[in-house]
Amino acid sequence: MNNATLHLVQQSPSASSALRDCLASCQPADPIVLMHDAVYAVLSKPADNEFYALRPDLEERGLLDRVDKAIHIIDYPDLVTLSDRYRHNLSWF
Repeated sequence: MNNATLHLVQQSPSASSALRDCLASCQPADPIVLMHDAVYAVLSKPADNEFYALRPDLEERGLLDRVDKAIHIIDYPDLVTLSDRYRHNLSWF
């Protein structure tokens, strides 16, 4: 199990400071999952961390074909796998 923290960001970057707060406190080795309205951040990779975005949320918002190539698109089973891989999970609302 990895000691890094998996960050789950759920609010839109334009409506909330969740992503900014996450980026200010996370470590370079911490992966970040964009979900719900946070997927609006996929147009350009916000930082050097490993980024993931949930496919169902991208599809619902019409963003699937606009995702930055450096962001990994995942489904819910992939999210479960990621969550199991990291000792710590932190949600940002």
